[in-house]
Amino acid sequence: MFNAIMETRGQINQPLMTVKTAADTISAMASVEDRSARAYTDQLCQVKALEMEKMSKSTAARLGYVMDNYQQAKSAEKLLVPTTAQALRLCLEKVALDNDDLRGQLRTMMKGK
Repeated sequence: MFNAIMETRGQINQPLMTVKTAADTISAMASVEDRSARAYTDQLCQVKALEMEKMSKSTAARLGYVMDNYQQAKSAEKLLVPTTAQALRLCLEKVALDNDDLRGQLRTMMKGK
């Protein structure tokens, strides 16, 4: 389920969904209680092949994730965000736009590749 979502989004630096939506989906698909579905969601975040992490909306925005579809989400709402190398690079580029020192370091890193 999560890999399919990541593929359709092109693994950009945008949250995949809220933790509540993920738990509700798991609950419906597996016919388990909400508490168990939330535990499964937490366990899925530990699977490294999925490359995603659970974080708060404010942390995701601060780290450079694109929050277009999640502006209306409550500030306490947790999001599932991709942590692929490509997504993290896009986050770094977004944050670097507002930081001259970081932008210079990023250019230096990219030339070294």
